[in-house]
Amino acid sequence: MRLIDVVFSAATVSSFLALGATPLPAIAAADATASLADVPFAPDPGFPLTSRRDVIVGGTGAGATAVAELAAGGDIVYGGVVSGNVVLQRVTGAGLRGTWPVTGEPNPGLLRHVSAEGLAFRSVTDIAVLGGRLYVLANRQRSTSVTTNDVVVLVFRLDGTFLSSNVAMGDFRDEYGAGLVAYQTFPLGGGTVTWISVVGHRVLDSVESNPFLTRARLEGDMLVRDTSIGDTNGYVQIPVPGGLCAPFNEACSMEVSRITTKPTGVIGSAPMLYVAGAIRVNNQNWDYGLLCIGANGAPCTGFGNGGFVRRAFDSGGSLVDRATGLAVRRAGTFGAYTYTVYLTGNVARRCEAGIGAMAFDGDDGSVTLGFGMLGRVLVGGHDGGAGTTPVCFLNDGPDVTEGAALSGGRLFVGGARVYEDFGGTSHSDLQTLVLDAVSGAVVDPLRTHAVIYPDGDATPELDAAVRSVGTDAAGRVLVGGQSVTPASPYPPAFVSGRFVPDRIFGNGFE
Repeated sequence: MRLIDVVFSAATVSSFLALGATPLPAIAAADATASLADVPFAPDPGFPLTSRRDVIVGGTGAGATAVAELAAGGDIVYGGVVSGNVVLQRVTGAGLRGTWPVTGEPNPGLLRHVSAEGLAFRSVTDIAVLGGRLYVLANRQRSTSVTTNDVVVLVFRLDGTFLSSNVAMGDFRDEYGAGLVAYQTFPLGGGTVTWISVVGHRVLDSVESNPFLTRARLEGDMLVRDTSIGDTNGYVQIPVPGGLCAPFNEACSMEVSRITTKPTGVIGSAPMLYVAGAIRVNNQNWDYGLLCIGANGAPCTGFGNGGFVRRAFDSGGSLVDRATGLAVRRAGTFGAYTYTVYLTGNVARRCEAGIGAMAFDGDDGSVTLGFGMLGRVLVGGHDGGAGTTPVCFLNDGPDVTEGAALSGGRLFVGGARVYEDFGGTSHSDLQTLVLDAVSGAVVDPLRTHAVIYPDGDATPELDAAVRSVGTDAAGRVLVGGQSVTPASPYPPAFVSGRFVPDRIFGNGFE
């Protein structure tokens, strides 16, 4: 199996296969910087697992696809799927293997969840922590006889005790859960209500997919669907306005990748939600898509076109652009806050894909013109030649990303550098990019990082990619991912990492 089939999700793989270019510059070298004193978001030497593999017995097809801090300054959890089961890896804040008190695994840092119905999980797409609970969003096979995708939320205590499973959709369509948010409200009469909102998309027919939202409240250890929003089952579908597609009478589609909240700082209120993804213009023409909705799924008034914004890179005549990362920045002071929403993702180019970032006003969805070139920054990839005749480098490959995070006025983007060796076999390296969040200027260019085995050895045959990006309470960037090597004795494994904003915050830099 080619690496690109192993590392990236089906949606990402299809977008790159659609480029029409065969991955053909040379093998990306490991980060050989002698001194990291001037490198923003350098690998944290105080986190020993940074750029290391942690072997997950049984192998994995996607690696650590979600990451979150369990408590401020505490342990970190990485989530993924191994052999059809959800696996949660626990790592301490000091970068050591943690322990799940309730685990029965040979490795106490691993917690394996098996579906009680015997259904195979396909992916973990998000993790949230709130009020002493850990919420894991996963996609799995609908039933033993129906192969379409279903969406579930798993609820755990922070010690790893499994509490309940909630079907987040379930109307016998093919559904994909992309992200979740957890928040609390304080209703009149006292008390606190914990809410879990799930966003994703459902396939309506062969040419159309719409975003959806469901919301559940925590009652005891169970999540209960909120049927006061949407239809009688609590499903909220948000159709893409036809005016965003061409021709206008063609069904529009949006595939969803991420969700986050608008950071107003108002405690106990239902948040506004930003949703990232890709909007299908027509045929195989996909552009970055951004959606703003209220907690009840209603599109934000005055935001874009019915709550939606679609914007393209269309670099070098290529048309497949997909946003896979999402972050929002609040600036100013109380009563005069401004909000900027960032989309990052994969941009098709004439030869090989690059990484694109866009910035939008968080109130109305208009383009933030001062960011990059008219609100857009494009880094990496290759756009050789002109018109429909590309001139590409031998063994070149795409620069890709699946996550982004904001910290200290900088936008951190994590992903992979993909290339082919001269035998035609695909490989990849961990890769990071740091942009100034205001100007879009490249603060630290695309930089590859070697993945180290647990015994301290590195090998050029190792293939790796960042699949998830987050931040901790100290503003450090957490990354999770996957590494694969074609030769034994090392099987596919999770990658754990942490990056510090500058050397002052990293033990061992001074």
